[in-house]
Amino acid sequence: LSTAMKYINPVFWYRTINQFFLEWFLTLQWTHLAKSIPAIALLLCGIVVAAVAYSDGSNIRTRWLTKQLVRANAEGDMATAELVVSRQLKYNPGDEKLMYTLAQTKAEQEEDEDAARLMRQLVRDKRSQRAARWLIANNYVGKTWAELDEQSRKEFGELLKLVVADTPEDVRFQRLLADYYIASQRYNEALPVLEGLSRVEPMRGLQAAALARNLGELDTAERLSKATLEVVEEMLRENRGNLNLALAVAQNQLFLKRYGDAVKTLQAAMGQAKTDQEKLRMRIALGDAIVLHVRALEEAGIDSEFERIRVLRMLQVALQYAPNSPRVLSLVVDQILKTVEDDSEQVATLREALMEGTSTGVAHFIRGTAALVDDDLETATRSLTLAAKQLPRSGAILNNLAVALSLRKEPRLEMALKVSNEAIKQTPNASPHFFETRGQVLYRLQRYEEAIPDLEIALTEPKLAAKAHESLAVCYAKAGDEVLAELHRKAFEDSQAEKKEG
Repeated sequence: LSTAMKYINPVFWYRTINQFFLEWFLTLQWTHLAKSIPAIALLLCGIVVAAVAYSDGSNIRTRWLTKQLVRANAEGDMATAELVVSRQLKYNPGDEKLMYTLAQTKAEQEEDEDAARLMRQLVRDKRSQRAARWLIANNYVGKTWAELDEQSRKEFGELLKLVVADTPEDVRFQRLLADYYIASQRYNEALPVLEGLSRVEPMRGLQAAALARNLGELDTAERLSKATLEVVEEMLRENRGNLNLALAVAQNQLFLKRYGDAVKTLQAAMGQAKTDQEKLRMRIALGDAIVLHVRALEEAGIDSEFERIRVLRMLQVALQYAPNSPRVLSLVVDQILKTVEDDSEQVATLREALMEGTSTGVAHFIRGTAALVDDDLETATRSLTLAAKQLPRSGAILNNLAVALSLRKEPRLEMALKVSNEAIKQTPNASPHFFETRGQVLYRLQRYEEAIPDLEIALTEPKLAAKAHESLAVCYAKAGDEVLAELHRKAFEDSQAEKKEG
């Protein structure tokens, strides 16, 4: 037992090893040591060279390559820089930083495809946020949604989600992600992003509210709009001269259908406006607010003369603020035409006052269209011709003029066709009424096959369908297609029967 204890005693081993090295050192033949110095030096050099040549993380080699890379970048020698980085990658093949640097050097040499390939590899293998940002900046920022194919759209979304997930505080990429979801009609996914953005950009809350309303989430829409309104109202109280904040408050009030509050907010802001441009901006906003209020009243239903008078008076105010606003003028024209057959003296007085508040061209258009409704084709032609001269870019005026020219006692059909063509040309997304006008003119010119496409578009508008069916029956009969002619004839007869029953 004592013998065994001796061998596990560290003191015993310490003494034994010490004695071994001491005896070995004393027995060295020091007189012959000089002969071995070259061999020892060669052995040490070999060890150093082997260590430098074969060690992965050699500080000497790393420092040398780094100096070469810095020198190449400073001299703009991208080819050498690429060679140096490629050599570094040979020793560190999985180094994310080196792969990114290599991609950048290729991009500097306009090797864009290779650079993008390396960046995509980094995103795929390393989930590299830097590479994702590079791809977004170089491949997507500045492009429209229509310019991207399906694969590009998918990649764009994945890159944005990667960056936002890693750096949720980066507002720039949150904006891009929100816009991406909206463009791809993924509104449910856009909502939380917009709500997060609203903490730094309050009006994004209103954008989220509008999306929620479109999705049918009315409670969410109201909650978001109210929260946004509270924030921008507080901001406006702290900076009352800020017109942008006043507009933001009014927009939220309009969204919440608080039309009176919106008008008061904008009127107060107008008093703070200093330049003519600022005043014009507030006037247009006020006119638009009144237009929205009137449209809301129309949706609810205007059933009495009192409500109609109220609407006309509101439009008088809108004209005072924004006499040249297309939205205001369009609604004024619409409301005047709706009251053409109203014999009330008060309504007639307000109607005339509204016409006097518009420009001369608009007044001619209103009078001409009213005359057209009353079948006074001579007056209609005269007034609409004057309106077209003063407002030559108005498709509605030209369309109504074409109708008047085609229906007068001595119809000027060729002129009506030219005017109708111009009306459609000048009106993006022209309504079926425009095509019905041209179709009927072509029909009366006996150009039956040319009339068919326009008359078929007119079928999409219920008020125009009966007349279009009647004309299409003749057109198809003249074109030799008796089957379709009979179908349209039957549709016309059915509509007339329904009209009589009604």
